[in-house]
Amino acid sequence: MSSDQPSESVEPLLGEDQLDDVVRRLGLSDEALLKARCAFDAADTDKSGGVDASELFGVLDALTAEPLSEAEKDGLTQRFHLTETSQLNLPRFLEVFCSTAHYKNQHLDSMLKALAQESLKDMDEASKTLDFRVRYAGIPSRYVRKYLDSEIKEMRACLQLPIVVLLFVSFTFAVQFHERIDIMHGQQEAMIFDLEENAVFAFAEPTPFENGRMGHKNLYDVNTFADFWSWMNLGMIPLFWEEGWSVSESRSNVRQRCSSAREHLHSFGWNSPQGSGAAAASLLGDDCPDEEREPDIVKTWYGEPRSPTHLWFNTVVGGIRLEQERASVKPCPQEESYGQRLHAGTCIQPTDYWFKPQENTDVVGRDTSKTNLPGGETVILQSGLSQREVRQQLFALEDKAWFSPLTSRVTVLTTTYNAHLDLLMIAHIVVIVNNAGHFYRMIKTTSVWLNPYHGWWCYVADIVWICCMLHILYQKLIQMRSLCRRSQKRTAAAQIYDLKNLIDWANLGIGAGIIFLWASHLMQLQELKELLMQAKLGVPGNWEVPSVQHAYFEQVQRMAEASLLRKDILSLYPFALVSRFFEVCTGQPRLALVTKTITKAAVDIFHFGCVFGFVFAVFSAGGMILFGEDVADFSTFARSFDTSFHIVLGDWDWEAMKAVG
Repeated sequence: MSSDQPSESVEPLLGEDQLDDVVRRLGLSDEALLKARCAFDAADTDKSGGVDASELFGVLDALTAEPLSEAEKDGLTQRFHLTETSQLNLPRFLEVFCSTAHYKNQHLDSMLKALAQESLKDMDEASKTLDFRVRYAGIPSRYVRKYLDSEIKEMRACLQLPIVVLLFVSFTFAVQFHERIDIMHGQQEAMIFDLEENAVFAFAEPTPFENGRMGHKNLYDVNTFADFWSWMNLGMIPLFWEEGWSVSESRSNVRQRCSSAREHLHSFGWNSPQGSGAAAASLLGDDCPDEEREPDIVKTWYGEPRSPTHLWFNTVVGGIRLEQERASVKPCPQEESYGQRLHAGTCIQPTDYWFKPQENTDVVGRDTSKTNLPGGETVILQSGLSQREVRQQLFALEDKAWFSPLTSRVTVLTTTYNAHLDLLMIAHIVVIVNNAGHFYRMIKTTSVWLNPYHGWWCYVADIVWICCMLHILYQKLIQMRSLCRRSQKRTAAAQIYDLKNLIDWANLGIGAGIIFLWASHLMQLQELKELLMQAKLGVPGNWEVPSVQHAYFEQVQRMAEASLLRKDILSLYPFALVSRFFEVCTGQPRLALVTKTITKAAVDIFHFGCVFGFVFAVFSAGGMILFGEDVADFSTFARSFDTSFHIVLGDWDWEAMKAVG
């Protein structure tokens, strides 16, 4: 092949695997391929990988052993677009060679077989594609139905997302609008702070003869029965039975010395002996430099008749109710043998108050079967009385040992009304004495809005939330009817009791519980208002009929207990909404990543939880045995389990455990 003539570039040489495809497609036998390749290599003298079109027909004449006709040459030239400068690589050369009449006549059978095999191969490859199957084979109806059901579920899940968001937003706003938690916190914080910091006793001065300025003990220092009466007498009475307008310390000290010892005794509830002498004379004599005067603005603030006020803004309603749980008397153990040699007194049934209650329900709740028993009758210290009269009632209770070793629990219940907010405050002050002689003291306050619907926005939030709940209920009923119509009983039951449906029904159940509790609260509130409508400001204890006063305190007790239950259910509902949100997320692949991961790992998580739980229980039992007698947090298995969980989180009392160890 001449190299000085201009030539077109040689088509790139295919790889061996591609050459094999061409050979298989043309149906060349090994003998014919070897013969054609030898002829091609002989013509390719410069090793360029191609032959010129001018040399092509000479090579073909040599291969076919007979010259090609001019008509056949023209046909090949037109078919393969050959020119004088064209160059053909080996695959192209083989195609031209297999197109000659001589080759076709001798190898027709092999070419037909190769063509058939190639066609079968192409059809087999085409049958593997989804488009070919859909076009020619079709899809079974059960797969189509399954696919459509999955698409419908995803679409419904996506459409439920706005409902879930609206449900959460409306619920949150409804709780905030009705409860006004920020105001309730401020009101309760003021009450608790006053009871803890200002209801004090153990004054450094000899009260009542001197003005008490610094009390060294408060509620949490009540450790004896006498301490309780001191706290009530010197701490609670000045707070809830205010007399006069407080003045600065120096003026208060002067006024104290303007009164005689007899007057001091009289104001504290004692009947002092009559007569003249030192007891009847004041320290400053008749010349007192400071007289008690109440400013006009104070008279206007408290009104006429004067409102029994606590912390200036709150009116004391009813007064203070003293209620106790009384233990039952029983024979002492081993009384017949050595019991009487060691103890000659009374024995009582052991109570369950071995630890300080940790739940609010344990503080507010009570055992009515043990209250108002003989010797431990419920007593009401009525508001509107003088401090002298209230102290006389306390002296009488102290003299008859109303609070004694037979008492296991005393609840001091008081209520105040804030007219500026239309808010009723309920305070439970609990003192517990266990059978070891240890005192536990606790305070729990509860707020009740007398008008929970204080604006149109409260109605809007409730209506939107209820409409969302009804929408979900309607969708569930439609889905159940559709499943029952389309599926068999077993299949329908399996789909109805599916986890997703159970989550929806759990949301609906908790929502129905919230509606029921709210309706019950409104009915209790209406009963409370009817009792308040019978109250009179100038009457001691606000009610002329004692039974109505007792009914009032019972009503606020029930409302305080119901308030704790309602708050527990309300706090549980957002977590149910989160589970429904995860269900809705299954309609979006990206959002469903977390839920699918948890679902796939559920079995492994369960097995890990079993192993971890057993090991954790072993450590809890060991902690109870080692530290239970000395550390209250390990004294029972339940407490030890809870404390061990806190230890896992890094929250634990190392010093207490170190001292025991």
